[in-house]
Amino acid sequence: MLSGDKKVGWLNDKLSRGYYLLKGKLKSSYFTSPCSKSEEFGLTIIKAKTKIKGSMVDGSPFFNIRTKIVGDLEELNCNMDISNPSNAKSLEKKMEKEVKKQIVQLIKKSQKLHSDFIGFGDVLRVDDKSEWKRIDERWKQAYLESKFDIKVKVIIRNYGDTNLTS
Repeated sequence: MLSGDKKVGWLNDKLSRGYYLLKGKLKSSYFTSPCSKSEEFGLTIIKAKTKIKGSMVDGSPFFNIRTKIVGDLEELNCNMDISNPSNAKSLEKKMEKEVKKQIVQLIKKSQKLHSDFIGFGDVLRVDDKSEWKRIDERWKQAYLESKFDIKVKVIIRNYGDTNLTS
């Protein structure tokens, strides 16, 4: 990650996936999520799409982030019958929560490093040109005060051979 032309840090695997997801460059990947304290499941991402819209709200930058992920269930180490539709939906909700958590961690890391390496300033510049002109000179500080509304939708397309109770 860079701040200007100075290197300010590195991203781990999870944060890197979140970065590519937000940038719309995640071609395929593998996400895991807990289904209990000792169990987890894994999803191979087939398709991912993210839309980010920026505006100024009450003098602060505000960003709507909408992410949709379609994937195949590859690993299920959870004691549940996923042939039950409510259990299948539960897995989607758990993965949505996990992906949102990773996005929040990525944003917090970029703010902690005082580096908008994700490119929210570019989004705001395009979406709200007149307000951008007022905030451009103080973007580094304004970015630290930015607010985010993050919504993640996960659709499990294929459950493979995992239709048996684990």
